[in-house]
Amino acid sequence: MAKPEQYGAIADGKTNCAYAINECIRLHNICEFGEGTYVIGGKDIDPNDSQKVLKSGILWGFNPTQNEDCVQLIGKGKGKTILKLSEDLTGRKDLAVNGNQLIMVQAVGPGGDGREDCKNIVFKGITFDGNYDVINEVKGNELTIAGCTTFGSNTLYEDCEFKGFNVGKD
Repeated sequence: MAKPEQYGAIADGKTNCAYAINECIRLHNICEFGEGTYVIGGKDIDPNDSQKVLKSGILWGFNPTQNEDCVQLIGKGKGKTILKLSEDLTGRKDLAVNGNQLIMVQAVGPGGDGREDCKNIVFKGITFDGNYDVINEVKGNELTIAGCTTFGSNTLYEDCEFKGFNVGKD
């Protein structure tokens, strides 16, 4: 299986792994994570970088040449494999959808408008941490934090956990 470490990811809780994870998905449609914390986003994302969205979130389906179906993100289990939004995304409205929403994982069908769906997506054995309280510690600059947004049919979440999204009680 393809691993994000093959593309530069380091599950150390500090290194921005978003681009490496996106490359793994783009090339293989599967991403097998080891144990550790994979940070999504970082402080050195240039607002003028044409790849900034691929460095601040995990995204697929926007490119009509990519196979959007059957994407799998497979971890080692809740609390063992963690995808966590970076604290460095605090106030980064330039990386937010519509200027107010950071999205950790998003799958949209060809063309990016949701008219065609991504089918048979699997998330297994992953803790998703939105890091809401840290990202929104500066009042007046709050951002909405979204975990996984998929436009598709047959999306499976197995042995996954969501925390730090300011929904209900974490």
